[in-house]
Amino acid sequence: KANSEWKSLINGSAEGVLFGGNIDTLNFLCGTRYLMPPKDDTIFFIELNGMSLAAIDRALEQLLQSGIFATTRGIIVGKFHAYDFSSSGHIKETQENHFIEIDKMILEKFSCLNVPIVSRVDCGHTDPMLTLPIGIKAKIINAEISILESAIV
Repeated sequence: KANSEWKSLINGSAEGVLFGGNIDTLNFLCGTRYLMPPKDDTIFFIELNGMSLAAIDRALEQLLQSGIFATTRGIIVGKFHAYDFSSSGHIKETQENHFIEIDKMILEKFSCLNVPIVSRVDCGHTDPMLTLPIGIKAKIINAEISILESAIV
């Protein structure tokens, strides 16, 4: 289902190289040589899915404590989807109150970074799915995202 309302949790503009991914994968890589803070200004994107609010809270805290956000100038949070594990893991409709709780948690965790944050973005496990190519320059202005260079040759 399309998400037509990306939400700016903290207004502002930021420019940097896209970096990030699925929160579970990022957490698994914490502390390894495969997940080092980028050296350049970064637009960090996180995709969450199928997790309880408590699990999201722990995962976000682990990333914060890892130092991965040292060069972050803006944050993109993918639209959350819950899963119905009783029916082969199909995506089920996520309720608005779930989105509100996740947005509150994102603000609580990331407001200390003083960067713009856009939430509910159609990236990750969504349909439609916006592809955010790692290593490509991007810009955030409030709830708008612009890819600033070609991701293909």
